[in-house]
Amino acid sequence: MAEPDIAQAGAAKAERRSSLLAAPEGRRARQILGERLLLGLLAASSLVAILTTVGIALSLLFETLRFLDAVPLFDFLFGLNWSPQIAIREDQVGSSGAFGVVPLLVGTGLIAAVAMTVAGPLGLLSAIYLAEYATPRARTCPVLGMGARVRVSVRVRVTGVRWVSTARTCSGG
Repeated sequence: MAEPDIAQAGAAKAERRSSLLAAPEGRRARQILGERLLLGLLAASSLVAILTTVGIALSLLFETLRFLDAVPLFDFLFGLNWSPQIAIREDQVGSSGAFGVVPLLVGTGLIAAVAMTVAGPLGLLSAIYLAEYATPRARTCPVLGMGARVRVSVRVRVTGVRWVSTARTCSGG
């Protein structure tokens, strides 16, 4: 007798296995319905995310146009004063406001330079210590990595709060 071909044997085994895993006809229809519902839910979630992004972009564009109606573009780009106090109501005392972006850019650069002056050497020395001198147990300590994530998280939140408060001051809200 001739021995069966390896490919035929594999195909027969796969056919037996798939017949064991096959769902009854009614269950397959429920699976298809569930998959379609899940696909619809995922599509709706994607649509919500896309529409939220578009809404944010349109809101920023609208507020930018409102701001540029009140402040000339040249004064904004090349002004050397940043004093966003404006009298919103008649009974408030406030200046006319100055919205030069140059002081903001210089301040951002200064803060970044000071931060890198401190963080650069500390990060480099920490990396050298961990790579060359620390014990294997200290190298795997999750607290070291968590500290960096916490600092980034706090910095992002503080920046967001400052941005929102500045935006509310500028828009009069």
